[in-house]
Amino acid sequence: MIKATLILIAILFISLSTVCFAGDTVRYDVDATVPNMLELSGWIKYFMDTSTTPVGDATSLGFGNLTHTLANGNEAGVWFSRKWFTVYLLANTGARPYQIKQTCLGVALGANNINSAFVVTPNYSTLDQIGGVAQGDMPAGASIGAASLATRNNYVLYTSGPSGLGRIAQGIYSIPNASAVSGFTAIGFNQAPGAYQGEVVFTVVLY
Repeated sequence: MIKATLILIAILFISLSTVCFAGDTVRYDVDATVPNMLELSGWIKYFMDTSTTPVGDATSLGFGNLTHTLANGNEAGVWFSRKWFTVYLLANTGARPYQIKQTCLGVALGANNINSAFVVTPNYSTLDQIGGVAQGDMPAGASIGAASLATRNNYVLYTSGPSGLGRIAQGIYSIPNASAVSGFTAIGFNQAPGAYQGEVVFTVVLY
């Protein structure tokens, strides 16, 4: 009986000794979110005729019913819009060189389209404000694209130059009665009537 008791005590001591000297583990999760430093924001204003004072804000390039009458009452002989839009685009790339591009695959109604009458004119204004301060001249090496038909894929509106500074670039969109843009054709009276629809997509890419 005594022998048996001693053996049990020895076993107990061995087990306790094993517990006391065993390693232990504590685990904690680690997480961190890297924010996106390739951002593009935009807003739209609309204008009438030759005025450079905006009529108001817009949420789309809604030209509505086209007209064939000029502002002075004369006949234009084609369909066009007296309304036009400026899309303002501001990129944030962390001072990495970038380009702002636009893509429009077409403005169509079934098999019909008005692609050859939809024009974009890239623009830069020194008076556009960032944080309440006029942005001033374009940075060194920056440039804007030439006026073009808007129905183009990845057409470059603005190139930042090596500084990559965030500046407001403009895309001016119109359906004019005449234009010197290559490939432009005004909308004739034989154009199929109806509501034509499309989409313009803007992207910022590093280069």
